[in-house]
Amino acid sequence: MKNTNILEKINSFLENYCPMADGVLLYGSASFNSKDYDDIDLLLIDKRFSYVSKLNIHFESNNFSVIKIPSNDIFNLLAQDFKESVYKNIFETGFIIRDDLKILKVVKQYICEDYPDTSDVLYYSRIKTIYKINECIAMLKKKLPSIEEYLTFNSCINFLIDFIILQDEKTHFSSFKHKSRYLHKYHTVFAIKITEIITVYKNNSKNGLVSLQIFLENLGIPKSLEYANDFLIDRLHGSGVQVLFFPKLFKDKINTNFYNGIKEINIPYYTFYIDENNIEESGTYFIFETHNYDAVSAIRKILSDNFTVELFFFPYNFSFNNEIKFGINHTVCQQLFFKIQPIVDNIIENGNHLTFIEFMIKEMHVDIDDIYNFYFYRTINNDHNLTLEEISNKQKKCKMPFKSIFEEILQEKKVYKINFDFQILKKIPRYFLLQTLDRTLSMLFLKDSIKVQIVKKLRNQYYENV
Repeated sequence: MKNTNILEKINSFLENYCPMADGVLLYGSASFNSKDYDDIDLLLIDKRFSYVSKLNIHFESNNFSVIKIPSNDIFNLLAQDFKESVYKNIFETGFIIRDDLKILKVVKQYICEDYPDTSDVLYYSRIKTIYKINECIAMLKKKLPSIEEYLTFNSCINFLIDFIILQDEKTHFSSFKHKSRYLHKYHTVFAIKITEIITVYKNNSKNGLVSLQIFLENLGIPKSLEYANDFLIDRLHGSGVQVLFFPKLFKDKINTNFYNGIKEINIPYYTFYIDENNIEESGTYFIFETHNYDAVSAIRKILSDNFTVELFFFPYNFSFNNEIKFGINHTVCQQLFFKIQPIVDNIIENGNHLTFIEFMIKEMHVDIDDIYNFYFYRTINNDHNLTLEEISNKQKKCKMPFKSIFEEILQEKKVYKINFDFQILKKIPRYFLLQTLDRTLSMLFLKDSIKVQIVKKLRNQYYENV
């Protein structure tokens, strides 16, 4: 992207609205060195952002559409976005304007080289779209009120265009504008035909419906197709890992018979709780290491013996891709969680969690101030009522005017025997280490507020006056 005029506009905007942003990515039509754009799309990342937000600002005769993302949540957002791939496309095609943390470069490289296979997502998206098209056609055959008929026809055309785009293995078009432009650019014949169908339908709905059905038949869209909205993968035995999810249910509310049953079948697992105000859906998660269908069947049997079906989802797929959360470090991090789960079980039963957290911090080579700031920025603005300046002022008040003696004290702490090479973690970027430690704390505690209290307590006791 060499359009200096666009860059000048962006720099002027940033100077006035967000001069401290750690990272800036330009995407959308303005990024293609084109004069034909409606607005300038920017994605901003910063550690001080507490949540994902979007805003539109008119500045110096230009419209800016801005997405603000906490820097530590980029991979969480990609994980949540796995099914739609909107953010994947933004990071993949966007141009880096600023990257102080070097994280945008890592994200782009990960998407191009290591992003998980999306064939299952595409497959189920096509099935869902075909089902929706047929649902609209069935409705249009009935006598409908004018407004309902108009909306149903528009929905049918929208799903039809989705189907055409999905044939190109694209899933990220969320706006009508981008769908229409893509269709005219890459499928001109289809765009012309759909325009003709719309014109015919406006003049005579019956003739328009016939034309639409003929076009659907020519595209090879079946007239009926079964569809389930749980997106379960058929090839369960090949995935290696399965997720069990209890929405809104605390770990301590899950009966002991279930835990005992899981331990009896001897399937490696780890479990954690996600609190509200996170990108991941709130509830209790179990991650199982399963390599055959018998293991999945055994887990199903234990679930059916202990819970009614409305309390859980198993296998739980696609809502949040756990693999993306830790990027290329996913396998290493997951093996760590499997290894420490027995220790976590013992700690939950017998206490002494602070000693274990201290041990993990030392072994993972994470700085106590980085951990504190991670939770500070994540939780300080949960009510979305503070400006960045107010957040920065609060953060300054929390800085310690003391010398850290954290490392010296940790040398004297208890050592846990874990069959895991912690030296591997030295190669992992800091933001992934923080996510890994956060997941470890989620295995111990139910609420983010407790994590903050624990980290604050640790931080405060490891400083001395200078």
